[in-house]
Amino acid sequence: MHLVRGIIRPPRNASRLSAAARRLTTPLLPEDCLGMINPLWSTTRPRGRVEAVRAETADSATLVIRPGRGWPRHRPGQWARVGVEIDGALHWRAFSLSSPPRPNGRITITVKAAPDGFVSPHLVRHTPPGALVHLGLPHGEFVLPAVPPRRVLFVTAGSGIAPVMAMLAHLAAAGMRTDTLLIHTAPTRDDVIFRGALRAMAARFPKLRLYERHTREHGRLRAAEIPGLCADWARRPTWACAPPGLLADLTRHWDDHGIGTALRTERFQTSVDEATPTSEGAAGRTAGAPPSWKPGY
Repeated sequence: MHLVRGIIRPPRNASRLSAAARRLTTPLLPEDCLGMINPLWSTTRPRGRVEAVRAETADSATLVIRPGRGWPRHRPGQWARVGVEIDGALHWRAFSLSSPPRPNGRITITVKAAPDGFVSPHLVRHTPPGALVHLGLPHGEFVLPAVPPRRVLFVTAGSGIAPVMAMLAHLAAAGMRTDTLLIHTAPTRDDVIFRGALRAMAARFPKLRLYERHTREHGRLRAAEIPGLCADWARRPTWACAPPGLLADLTRHWDDHGIGTALRTERFQTSVDEATPTSEGAAGRTAGAPPSWKPGY
């Protein structure tokens, strides 16, 4: 490499060297050989190393992952496919990234173990620090705009808090200048993922307000209750991540008031069907359009 006017350029014979390396390593590519030396060096098969596993609730955990070469900068709220080897077989699922981009490059996924699941219980209960996972690229449009609005409303349920937590952390890193209300539901107090982190964030930033609903005691949240919880709900761009039933209710409510385009949704549902890519849930996203399915939780 040499430097020309502040720009790093490869040597003039780089293409010939690369071609020679490919001939020497055929049928493998040089990139494949790098991956054999260190899996995190591979650019053709992105991998990540689990650095920590942090329990969130009795059945959920956050995995801190150091991605290898080639991992692009994601946007808060996006999801990525994660592959894990179990008994010699590779299984892929998609999980929301629960952290914004970080200077150290680490990412997190927050996983809730599905009662009849296969991959999610393995990740939550049987993945030690140091384990390697396969990584797909980040995807999804369930994201904040480049310039966040002056005020927002988030509605989440259960593990649907994961992509929104990435957005909240992103807003907090910028000083939480956006007037933000989070309405979150979970069966009980002990089932609230990120409960401590959310309360600490709200204590630090007066512009962040939290409403926590425990459905086992108070029943499921209905869209008709939103105006009583947020007086200016109709003037707030809204992001909602929850099971299909709640999202359908929210969508009808927003549509009935003629503001359907102000609601962006991402949905998931647990499933016992482990034979399909959406076996532990399905996540899709919309921006004023009917939700579409993507591999999910």
